[in-house]
Amino acid sequence: MRKTMSWLASVAAAVLAAGVVNAAEPATAKSPWPLWDGKESVADYAKRAGIAEVQKELDLGGGVSLKLTLIPAGKFKMGAPDERREVVEGVEVVVQGMEFTNGDWMMPDHEVTLSRPFYMGIYEVTQEQYAQIMGDTWDSRYKMGWQSQVCNNIASPEGYTKGKTYPECLLLWEEAAEFCDKVSAKTGSKVWLPTEAQWEWACKAGSKPNDSWYGGPKDKADFHNYENFVYINTQKKETLATAKATSGFRGIAPVGSFKPNPWGLYDMICNVREWCHDWYWRYHDDAPALDPTGPGISPPDHWHTGLMHVWRSDIFSSHYGYPGSVGRPFEWDGSKHRGPGFRVVVAMKSTDERALGTKAENPSKASVATAAAKDKILPKAPATTGPADPNVRVPAGCRAAAGTKAESYTKSGWAQAIVHEATGMEMVYIPAGKFLMGTPPDTTPLQPQSLLRRRAIEEKPHRVTLTKGFYMGKYEVTQAQWEKIMGHNPSLFKNVGPEAPVDTVFWAKCQEFCKKAGGGLRLPTEAEWEYACRAGTKEPYAGDLAQMGWYFENSNGTTHPVGTKKPNAWGLHDMHGNVWEWCQDYWGTASREAVTDPSGPATGGYGNPHVIRGGGWGDYGPHCISAIRGGFTTDRNQTFLAVGCRFVIPAGGAQ
Repeated sequence: MRKTMSWLASVAAAVLAAGVVNAAEPATAKSPWPLWDGKESVADYAKRAGIAEVQKELDLGGGVSLKLTLIPAGKFKMGAPDERREVVEGVEVVVQGMEFTNGDWMMPDHEVTLSRPFYMGIYEVTQEQYAQIMGDTWDSRYKMGWQSQVCNNIASPEGYTKGKTYPECLLLWEEAAEFCDKVSAKTGSKVWLPTEAQWEWACKAGSKPNDSWYGGPKDKADFHNYENFVYINTQKKETLATAKATSGFRGIAPVGSFKPNPWGLYDMICNVREWCHDWYWRYHDDAPALDPTGPGISPPDHWHTGLMHVWRSDIFSSHYGYPGSVGRPFEWDGSKHRGPGFRVVVAMKSTDERALGTKAENPSKASVATAAAKDKILPKAPATTGPADPNVRVPAGCRAAAGTKAESYTKSGWAQAIVHEATGMEMVYIPAGKFLMGTPPDTTPLQPQSLLRRRAIEEKPHRVTLTKGFYMGKYEVTQAQWEKIMGHNPSLFKNVGPEAPVDTVFWAKCQEFCKKAGGGLRLPTEAEWEYACRAGTKEPYAGDLAQMGWYFENSNGTTHPVGTKKPNAWGLHDMHGNVWEWCQDYWGTASREAVTDPSGPATGGYGNPHVIRGGGWGDYGPHCISAIRGGFTTDRNQTFLAVGCRFVIPAGGAQ
C-alpha cells in the first residue's frame, strides 16, 4: 500500500512534467504554440510552429527504444453528444443515442483546448520495452489467473500472448506510472501518462465531432483494417478459442499490426486498454476547458471514490460492440484488478516554459509563502495575547485561549475560544441555532444537469435545529498534532510541513485519536459540520472561494498549511477545500423533513460508509460548496489521500 501511495503522490508533479498547464494558472493563459488549423498535416503544423522533430525516439538501453510522434496543440469537442445523426437516403436520422455511449458518463460533449503540442507513443508500450525498464515480470503476473478478472468472457489465458512486440498489459495504474518515472530519470525527458483529454484528442486525430470512429476507417466494414477486434458472444457461450477472429487474431496483436490513424498512432481503439493520468469522473460543464487534467481524486458521489483512474480504448475481446473514440471505461487502480496497458506522452520543451523537475515533490514552506504573498492570501492570525477572562466557562480538559472573552452570541458564559490541552488544538465556540441544510434549487443552472440531479436527491434542502452549542477546531487537524497523539504521521503530503492538515486517515483512526486525546473530542455530526461551515450564510460558499479555500484551480496539486486562507464569519479556516473532513454520521440520503439534532442513519449499509465534507485540494469549485457531501466506506482497503479531520467538543446545555 505504501508503494501505491508513493505513486499517487507523484500525480501532480508528473502531470506538470508531461507539459500540462499548471492548475494554478489562469484560464486565460496564452500559449506560444499555434493551434492545429483542422486541415494541415502534422508535418505542416510542425513547420508552422517551428518544431524541428515530427518524430522522436527515446533510448531505453540494450538496443531498445521507444518511438513517439508529434501531436499538435488544438481545440476539439471532447465527449459524446446526446445523439449522433446521419443522412440516410436524403433523410437525417438518429443513428446513435446516449444509450450507446455510457450515458452521462461521457456527456456532455464540451469544447476543450490543448494549448501545447506534445509527443505521444506511436505504439502501446511493448513487453520488451517494459522489461527493459522494469525487469521481466510477465510470468509472475500472468500465471496467477488474472485473466478472469480482466474480462469475464475470457475462459483461458491464450488471449494474452507473450512476446517482445506484443503490448504490455494486465498492469496496475501504479506500475504504468512507475515505468514513466523511471524512463524520465533514464532519458531526461518528461515522460508521463496522457491526460484523458490528450488521449482523446490524439485518438480522434481531427475527426468531426459526431464521428464515432477517429479519422481513419470509412465505415464499420473498414474498421477491422485499423484495429484488433474479436467479438465474443457470452450469451451463446462462446469463448476466445471458439469465437470468430474477425481481425485475424484470437487475442492481443503485436503493436503496429493494423493501419495507423491520420496522425500516425496505432491501436488507439482495441487491442489493449490504456491507462490515462486522470482520476475517473463524469464530464462536467464546470471542468476546465483549457488543458484539463481531471479532478485530483474521484469525487465523492459514488462508492468508487478515490479508487479509479480512467482508461481509454478497449480490449481485443470487447463485448460492448464496436467501441468509439469517446468510450470511457474505468478501472480500480488500487484494487489489484489488473487489465490495461498504456502508451506515454512526452512534454514539448519550450524556452518560455517554467523549469519543471521529473521527481514528485510537494512545495516547500518557502514556495507556499511566496504563492500566498502573490495571491494576497491572509497569513495565519497570531494567537491572541493577554489574560483570558477568568469568569468564562471551559470544557474539561481545555483552557481558555489567551485574551478570550465570553462568547457573544448568547449569555451562556462559555469562552469564545479554547485550547485543547492534550493536542494544543485551538477551538472556537459555535452557537446553537437553526439553518437550511442542503443545496437550494439552482435558479441559474451554471452546473451540469447530472450534478444538479444528484444534488436534488442527496443534498435536498431541509430545516435543521441544533439545540446545543459546541466547540469546533479552528483549523483542520495538523500533521504535527496527529503525530503527537498517534505516534506516526500517515500523510501523503509530508513535504508541505507539520502545519499542513493530516491526510490519508481512516474514520476508525479518528475514533482512536479521540480516545487517546481525551477531553471530550469527537467528530462533528454532518449537520454540525455544515452549520459551522455556513456560519449564517445561505449561498453556496461562506464567502469568496478563492480567498477561503485551496481547491483544484489554486492548490497546485497539493495541500497547504492550515490557516493560510481567510476564515468564515465564525473564525473557522479551510472549511472549503484543502482536505475533505470526516463526519461522525453514516452515509445516507439527506432527510426530506425538518429535524432536530440529527446524527445520521443508524447504519451505513454495504461497506459502512461514513460522511465526508468540504471538498479538497484536487476538487473543482462546485465540489467544495458548503452543502457538498460524500461517503467513504470504512471497511475496505482504500487510500484516503484527500481526507483529513477536525473535531468538536460539546459545550452542553440548551441555549
